[in-house]
Amino acid sequence: PEEIRILELLSEQVGRVSKERLICGPGLVNIHRAVCAMADVDPGQLQPVDVTARALLGDPQARRTVDLFCAVFGALAGDLV
Repeated sequence: PEEIRILELLSEQVGRVSKERLICGPGLVNIHRAVCAMADVDPGQLQPVDVTARALLGDPQARRTVDLFCAVFGALAGDLV
């Protein structure tokens, strides 16, 4: 359910959502924006490095974002194998 909701939110913003779009440069920020929207938290204007820095500091939305990013990256790697 969480991943479907993230897909819906991102689809509203960017149209077609692919794994490649999620692991590209702004992908981490896009995932983070959706995770924050689901938690009703304003993420502000961030760069990917800001999301990872917040995750290292324990921010729950940033940590979940990194977990999801890694899961998508792993799924894509698995597809390529």
